[in-house]
Amino acid sequence: MKRYQKRNEGSALIFVMCILCVFMAVALIMIMVSYQVLTNAQQSAVKDQCRISAVSFNKILQKEITDAKGQGTAEDNIRYFLYDQIKNDKWAYYNDKEDGHGEKEAFRTLDIGMIQSAKDTLGEIQVTIYWESEKDAPLDQTVLVTRVSSSSRKQEYHVTTRYSLKISTVEPEKWTWAEQWQE
Repeated sequence: MKRYQKRNEGSALIFVMCILCVFMAVALIMIMVSYQVLTNAQQSAVKDQCRISAVSFNKILQKEITDAKGQGTAEDNIRYFLYDQIKNDKWAYYNDKEDGHGEKEAFRTLDIGMIQSAKDTLGEIQVTIYWESEKDAPLDQTVLVTRVSSSSRKQEYHVTTRYSLKISTVEPEKWTWAEQWQE
């Protein structure tokens, strides 16, 4: 009988160890699943923040471009910048079918000065702007394209808006930009 008891003493310990290993494996799986869920939630929140930042900044830029107050004369006014650059041939139009009118010559990136805490919250905002035309086409057929991009932690969102130009024939000449579409 004693010989039989000695053989059974180790089997209970092995059984308990197997149960502990199963519980540890389940706990590790739950930790990995919760980490994955948390990572996905953070990525989704960052992507939503990028979308909100890009759309919000695009609305501000759209208001500046389509504002009915006129070009003004201030150098920090986007409408004056567009008027001066396009009217005085300081900025090449974009037309990929013509030499000298590709992305390199026509695309401009606007400097968006933001403090670091705003960049951390809103993400990095970049505005690319160009105007489309054809050789010898009248200026009132000009199309302005803006692309607002917001990026943060490997997530990006872009908003592209196209504007058509209307030029008044009364003096003084007044340029009005009207939104065509947005994607």
